[in-house]
Amino acid sequence: DVAFPPFAHRIARGHTHGPRPVSVPEGWFDAIDDPTPPVGADLVVSGG
Repeated sequence: DVAFPPFAHRIARGHTHGPRPVSVPEGWFDAIDDPTPPVGADLVVSGG
């Protein structure tokens, strides 16, 4: 067994600057009921 280091509980995980603003592509809310992906959706890859 490895002892838990006492300083480890103070290490920040993830982003530490609060919530980030949400942004959506231009015209995203114009056709909410339309299931068609937006133009260029096949080019955007999040990688994760």
